[in-house]
Amino acid sequence: MEQIPGIAYLHPLWQFAALIWGLYVAALALPNIDNPNFKVRRHERHGRILLIMILAGAVFGRLSSASLPQGTFRMPGHIFMTVFIVALVIIGAIFGYQGGRLRLRTRTGMMRAHPWFVILVLALMFAQALIGIGSKGLRLIKF
Repeated sequence: MEQIPGIAYLHPLWQFAALIWGLYVAALALPNIDNPNFKVRRHERHGRILLIMILAGAVFGRLSSASLPQGTFRMPGHIFMTVFIVALVIIGAIFGYQGGRLRLRTRTGMMRAHPWFVILVLALMFAQALIGIGSKGLRLIKF
């Protein structure tokens, strides 16, 4: 078996960190979901960091898969799911940003849809991790 480059380990570790950060960002807002005086600045700031982390993780995934020896790693559906997750993250971020610009009392559909995008993305990120672990992922690290 050929040597696996170090960058291949960066992607799953980075995405795990993004997942943990996403749970933290969600935890900032959940206790205040019905609070009309909730100050969203901190949640927005951390949400922007999460957006960058997820997009960077997708790039790291492409770089790490390109660095692997030919035929070493094949994950059916992983790339398609990545595109789907990134699209949902961007749409959710736009909905959250636009909803945050409006006064909380007047937030309508966009802000109400924002948490559902978050829940869906978190579920898909867990599924994405299972695809990665199940597709030779554990054998590559000699687990």
